[in-house]
Amino acid sequence: MTDPYFVKTLKYNAGGADSGTITWETPDPDDASTSQVEYWAEDVPMETTPRDDRLVHNHRVELTGLQPCTTYSYRVISTRPNKTNPSVGTGTFDQPPVPRFNWEGFFSPVNNPPAINEVNAGRTIPVKFRLGGDRGLNIFAGGYPKSEGTATAGSLSYDARENQYTYLWRTDRAWSGRRELLLKLGDCSEHRANFEFR
Repeated sequence: MTDPYFVKTLKYNAGGADSGTITWETPDPDDASTSQVEYWAEDVPMETTPRDDRLVHNHRVELTGLQPCTTYSYRVISTRPNKTNPSVGTGTFDQPPVPRFNWEGFFSPVNNPPAINEVNAGRTIPVKFRLGGDRGLNIFAGGYPKSEGTATAGSLSYDARENQYTYLWRTDRAWSGRRELLLKLGDCSEHRANFEFR
């Protein structure tokens, strides 16, 4: 919710695939103030920009490290001199998708659906896939990959020689039965692999 007497005209403009700018106004004569933004998404930790202590009416803060195809919430914070409580404005924005990836499927040792991959719980599974080349490491939508609705633990790398990504999925020793791994990519496409844990 935005304080209509202080923070006005909140706006988000996307920059590159992982950046954008939030602007707002504190137009009244006594409302020159500092600039700071907090931003977060589901399963994505909150980030806070450094506070800009310049006292201005027209505020502009750049956000970096954004995940494409992800909905973010944000809060702008402006503090006037000699005021203990800052005024805030809140909103949401959708970070746009990147250009379409050339998904080529999963590769050994993970089989594509409808196959069921039988694995031992607790092991780290190398989930290999190709996107038609090196698209950088910021390829997942925010909070992904997921399994059973929860963000997974793992790390991503790219092998230029094999033209292949590997996501090392760290599974839990307590898991049993059927689970699905869901990769949502920055182009908003979704790709699934099925596993049976024993």
